[in-house]
Amino acid sequence: MKLLSIPSSRTTAKLAAIICSAGLSASAADITMTGNNGSGTSGFNSGTNWPGNVAPEAGNDYFTGNYTLRTPNGSASAFTFAGDSLTVSGSGRLLYKGGNGGTIIINDFRLVNGGAFEQGGGSGDGIAMTLGGTITLGGTGGVIRTGAGNASGRTTTVTASIGGSGHLTLLNHEPGGGGLALTYLQGLNTYTGGTTIGSGNASNKFRLVVESSLGVGGDVEVLDGAELQLDINTALGTSQNLILSEALADGSINLNFDGTNAIGGLSFDGGLTFAGVGTYGGIGSGATFEMPVFTGAGTLTVVPEPAEISLAIAAGLGLLAFVRRARLRRS
Repeated sequence: MKLLSIPSSRTTAKLAAIICSAGLSASAADITMTGNNGSGTSGFNSGTNWPGNVAPEAGNDYFTGNYTLRTPNGSASAFTFAGDSLTVSGSGRLLYKGGNGGTIIINDFRLVNGGAFEQGGGSGDGIAMTLGGTITLGGTGGVIRTGAGNASGRTTTVTASIGGSGHLTLLNHEPGGGGLALTYLQGLNTYTGGTTIGSGNASNKFRLVVESSLGVGGDVEVLDGAELQLDINTALGTSQNLILSEALADGSINLNFDGTNAIGGLSFDGGLTFAGVGTYGGIGSGATFEMPVFTGAGTLTVVPEPAEISLAIAAGLGLLAFVRRARLRRS
């Protein structure tokens, strides 16, 4: 007669842990907001406007849909989103409502098809905050806005690395305001969908300071009312065109680095025409073409297209063959 083996207490505990873990995995879900966070409320770290009034937690992916998710009000603390990911899409937005010096960290933040992060709203001049973690631009991409119509001198520092194939738009939060809004890019940026800087409205005073890069592909367009400051000479790549609005004020592009940044193309009329090969910079920079729209010690070098290089090589080889034939005839 074979006796049944009775599990030890240690084995039973292991089985219980496995069953519990399986239960947690099975409960993982996509969670979508049910409404806008109203003034003074926040669903960033509470259950407000989430199904069942349950706060975001690990194991779930969260979606705002077309609703507004607000961060906690008036605090300068650091808050980390607890969910596995947060997707803001369409007319949805994540609105920073914290105090001066606050930090928001989202380890998997996805801006998709126009979804926005906004540092603005309310009153208070000079509010500065930091956005950390990682950002992925999906679909047509997303927006990062800084400043508010009734406030001035606000700053967003993006330490998050930005990737994905979507387009990135950076601009002032709202028209008006008493001073310049600033955004700093500091992360390892690998997005390929291109960049638009500014709103195209001269009353929206906005400056983007790039301490890392503007992605690794796609054109970079600077609209009226915007200023662009490049702090390193690798902020743009040779596969990217820098397209400037014809209405930009003098000094709008600050080449705040030593040496030159090689780029694929340069336009001064919104992309209608492109400048020739050569170096471009501010007055006194020593560039081949010195122009008042630029300031700073650095220069931009427009490199020839690969087709132009191939044509030049072919022409050179043809000339060399001609010279050789001429020598042979004389000898």
